[in-house]
Amino acid sequence: GQAGADEGGAPGNAGASNGGSGADAGAGGEGPVALSHVIVFDAGPHNGLNFGGRVGLDQHCATAKASKSIPGVFTHAFISVSAADEMRDMPTLYGVPTNLPFLGPTSKHVADNWADLLDGSIDQSLTDAGVSSAQFWISGSNADGSVRSTCNGWTTSEFSDQVMGTYGYPTSSNSLWITITDGDVYCSSSQYNVICLAY
Repeated sequence: GQAGADEGGAPGNAGASNGGSGADAGAGGEGPVALSHVIVFDAGPHNGLNFGGRVGLDQHCATAKASKSIPGVFTHAFISVSAADEMRDMPTLYGVPTNLPFLGPTSKHVADNWADLLDGSIDQSLTDAGVSSAQFWISGSNADGSVRSTCNGWTTSEFSDQVMGTYGYPTSSNSLWITITDGDVYCSSSQYNVICLAY
């Protein structure tokens, strides 16, 4: 009887839950049980910064999430793509929880909540929180999560002084963690990692 009642939407949801639907069966149609925190993790680098936009970035994160066995129903790249898809708008656009703590994959603290994540500093660096051992990560964002430079919405790997991407330092906990202040990176770079959120 349940299958008939859910006609249409159920197949897509079943695929997205990655086998978690059994545990959620008693939720009465309210959807999956939420995590008690948001997981911040590193999906690794890419061959150039042309990811194919938001869809490609999120797929890069989903692939890494599966390989690292990170829990959570939803996964998105923590990045600004355009003026219509800014990092600071991710709670509105993608349902990122604003009231939960943000922790690394081994539960080390990054920030108390969404506001704390984008207030210009984090509680400890992404490196210290076990999120990333990379030298750089691409954010496309200013320190407050507004869009800055995005390699044309992460759709080009062009080597050009006119088209660049903003990056941050995983070893910093001040505003440099999310945005450097002395220039952006060439879109042809292949050593800049993507940071993702799972929730």
